[in-house]
Amino acid sequence: MNKKGFTLTEILAVIVLMAVISLIAYSATNVVQKSINDRMYKSTLNLIKDGAKNYGEDRQAKLDANGVEVSVWDLIKNNYIPLKKVTYNDKMNLDTASKNRYCNNNECLLVVDNRKNMGDDNYILNEKKVKVKYENNRVYVDLLGLDSD
Repeated sequence: MNKKGFTLTEILAVIVLMAVISLIAYSATNVVQKSINDRMYKSTLNLIKDGAKNYGEDRQAKLDANGVEVSVWDLIKNNYIPLKKVTYNDKMNLDTASKNRYCNNNECLLVVDNRKNMGDDNYILNEKKVKVKYENNRVYVDLLGLDSD
């Protein structure tokens, strides 16, 4: 008898092998994506810190060891944090007041936590506060409510 094609066992073996390879590739990409998001968040925190330090250096005479709390939004609107505008998306889950405050004609200035999904609580960092203080001829910045790990 002339045997043409593959047996059912061979086809099933190939399908199982492809499923295992897909599972390994999927979990590897998740690890890489998490690592990228963590690094982007740390970079965002450094951007906020640098902006707050520049803000403090510009206002040294008004600062003391107790410091002053400044929102990330204040740093953005006073050009201490450079941002590109992003197009508003309903998934951003902004309430009307926030949308009116941060967006103009659907172009928004937002600092986000890349480790979270769009629309999650604390995804947008604009209202988070930093404390800027001047002590020992240096500007110090505390990231209030922003986890750095």
